[in-house]
Amino acid sequence: MTTRTKTTMTTSSTTTTSTTTTTTTTTIPNTDCLRGFSSVIQLDVFNLTSSQPYTYYSYTYLAGIDQTSATLIIALRNVPQWWYLDDVSVVQSTNNGRGVELLSDGGFESGSLAPSWKTCTDGSDDFVGFIERENPRTGKCSFYDFATRHFDYISQTFETVPRELYNISMWLSASRSGDGISAAIFVGN
Repeated sequence: MTTRTKTTMTTSSTTTTSTTTTTTTTTIPNTDCLRGFSSVIQLDVFNLTSSQPYTYYSYTYLAGIDQTSATLIIALRNVPQWWYLDDVSVVQSTNNGRGVELLSDGGFESGSLAPSWKTCTDGSDDFVGFIERENPRTGKCSFYDFATRHFDYISQTFETVPRELYNISMWLSASRSGDGISAAIFVGN
């Protein structure tokens, strides 16, 4: 089961929406960016019709019975503009409440994607996203993506303990209004 919590931050108020859905293993989409995984679980997919300030998304993921690692995969596309991603986190929720962060550089503060983050594109976009200093939610940097024709993917692998729960969270912001503002969140193993 996956729990999705979406919190939109504005200057005057906070709105929280909580939705619980059952997650099933999906057929791996026909993209080179998701090949190589024995299974891919879709935690969320959403489309926007207007710009969005930084919005908090969180999910709960249960590792498989023999699973010792997983890969968080975030797919982004925004026609006509860009996405900002910041403060990505994976925490083992049953680790005696200690909340040990399992991702490296989830705030992108190192100024570089390598070696922790990997990127990939579905098509021939001129570039895949990069680190920038223009619009971070916190700190000095965020991930900036300008995929307009195809999805771009950013991913990082983390260690898991079989049958343990993991809290996955991130902040996403979409600029401008359009009809092709889409994001999808996956876990592959």
